Amino acid sequence: MASESTFDVVSKVDKQEVANALNQAQKEIAQRYDFKGVGAEVDFSGEKILMKANSEERVLAVLDVLQSKMIKRGISLKSLDTGEPFPSGKEFRLETSIKEGIAQDIAKKINKLIRDEGPKGVKSQIQGDELRVSSKSRDDLQETMTLLRGFEEADGPPPRGGGPPSSCRIVGFSPAAARPCPRGVRCAGPSAGASRTACPPRRP
Repeated sequence: MASESTFDVVSKVDKQEVANALNQAQKEIAQRYDFKGVGAEVDFSGEKILMKANSEERVLAVLDVLQSKMIKRGISLKSLDTGEPFPSGKEFRLETSIKEGIAQDIAKKINKLIRDEGPKGVKSQIQGDELRVSSKSRDDLQETMTLLRGFEEADGPPPRGGGPPSSCRIVGFSPAAARPCPRGVRCAGPSAGASRTACPPRRP
């Protein structure tokens, strides 16, 4: 009897790459002439990233620098949950946080898509903030991954702050003919044919 193969649809962000992007943003802000004398800063504040400057325009410029560094480090802007600039004393502040985990509404959409349009032998199950997709046929799982790629490509680019995306980004199918996963995304080793897929979370 054929064993079941699986892959997981997940939303994970490499925290070290976030730290690297932040460090690069700090260096650029310190060196750029247009940030001189405007109190421009960006740093971690607990679980969030806090940006500061003496005007709303300048703090949004700090955000632009941070986002450009995130993109260069392979971090999707859909993973950022960014608020609006707000005054604090003589400065403006802006906070952003890293979103992880698939929102329930997105997981339900993926479940329905697989049920309605995927191969008949494929099953999917929501497990917390992840989604487990399984089948006895690896070919059917490959077909399902192609289906989920289309689910992602149907979306346009996210607005500032990353939301509200409703897409999945396929990372790779690691058993059999394995493909390397992109930098910053962890792939699970095969466990009865396990692999991992990354799905940007949705902003509430």
